[in-house]
Amino acid sequence: MQPAVCNVYKGIPTNVQADLAEAEDCVIIRWVAPENEEVDGFYIEYCEADTDFNWRRVTVEPIQSTDPYPVMGLPHGKYLK
Repeated sequence: MQPAVCNVYKGIPTNVQADLAEAEDCVIIRWVAPENEEVDGFYIEYCEADTDFNWRRVTVEPIQSTDPYPVMGLPHGKYLK
């Protein structure tokens, strides 16, 4: 499962990782912010793996930090990106 991590204005995060947490409906997202670019924050979104439609935004506001971020309440039995 790889929820997409998209930046607000420009620059692309690297080394994006999604690790399963102890809770069955949760993954921990980690990434490295682009260097030498002004980025106002990041949104985290996901959709089912076999489509590019119906992206669901996890974060209401852009995340200002690159601290690991827990994504909770994910659907069971689905492949996500």
